[in-house]
Amino acid sequence: MWNASTVAELDLARGKVIRKIELGKPGIPLAGGSHPTALLLNRDNSGVSFVALTNRDQIVALDPHSGKTLYTLSTKPAGQSYGGSDPQSLALALDEKTLFSRMQFPNSVSVFDLVAQRASGLIPTSGTRPWLSPPPKTS
Repeated sequence: MWNASTVAELDLARGKVIRKIELGKPGIPLAGGSHPTALLLNRDNSGVSFVALTNRDQIVALDPHSGKTLYTLSTKPAGQSYGGSDPQSLALALDEKTLFSRMQFPNSVSVFDLVAQRASGLIPTSGTRPWLSPPPKTS
């Protein structure tokens, strides 16, 4: 539930919400939520579920049974302290040891080593964005 900073587990056969899991819910009522944007389950739903939190520049690894956060991956490029990478979608490699996330800005795909639980690369998917280029030199 996007601005509610939660994901919901549903019973589709009964049409009911089983539980809601809070992810990065702000402490201030008017603050922006974490915006869960994408959810990815592993093949047999036995190990880890991943949730992209667009407004937090994070991907949360959840235990699908307990709903508890196992670890968090930052989607900010190395050396960047400000936000804005906006993870939008998720994919797992066939061996489930590598996670990919499409980033809205800087229009790229982040690569994560799930064994080490850290970012391992960034794949550009188009030309540079003007707001990411160095400022022009002035005389």
